[in-house]
Amino acid sequence: MKDGIADNDNPFMMLIAVVIFIVLCALALKLIAINLMPYLVVMGSPTFQPSNVPIIGWAYDLLTLCYLATGAVILWFLIQLAQVVWILIALDRRAHRSAVRESQREQAAQGTQYESDGRIRRIRKRAVGVPFFFIAASGWIALAAFVAEFIINLKAYPPVRNWNAFVAGLTIGDLSPIDFSKVMAILWGCFSTELVVIALIIVGQWIWSHKTADN
Repeated sequence: MKDGIADNDNPFMMLIAVVIFIVLCALALKLIAINLMPYLVVMGSPTFQPSNVPIIGWAYDLLTLCYLATGAVILWFLIQLAQVVWILIALDRRAHRSAVRESQREQAAQGTQYESDGRIRRIRKRAVGVPFFFIAASGWIALAAFVAEFIINLKAYPPVRNWNAFVAGLTIGDLSPIDFSKVMAILWGCFSTELVVIALIIVGQWIWSHKTADN
């Protein structure tokens, strides 16, 4: 990054991108500490009090959480990885090129002769699409992970104060039994990781494209 700032024809833009990237990394540390809370509640892990120290304290809080609640941290990590794997796969151009080559090789091996049996045609078509299975499966894995995280956050932050009052309120349009702060907490827990990851990828790609523009 430093070389890119020194050698580039527009170092100010590179500097802005680097600063944004560093801020996003610091935000990601704080995000992890916050989003782990529902997992601590659901798994009955020890209560955790954040240090409230800016930036450095966020890293310290994360290490403390890893020590106090290893199981919750591992579960959170696996679910987040499952949620973002489709993004990583979507950006892997080398894997896409390899999948295209494998599909074309399979199509060439089958030849162009028409097959009258419908079952065989379906099997041949499926064989051509096999190299792209990891792309399609990543979306289903992410969806399952989102459902799992929604359930965990729902148990940690129940959004309805009283179900009887909620059901009765629906008939007259009264939404007061709903705790909208917990609804927002659930939505944040479910989608914030992906938003930060996408933001990091965008800024990182900006830095890379800016640095290699003249190469």
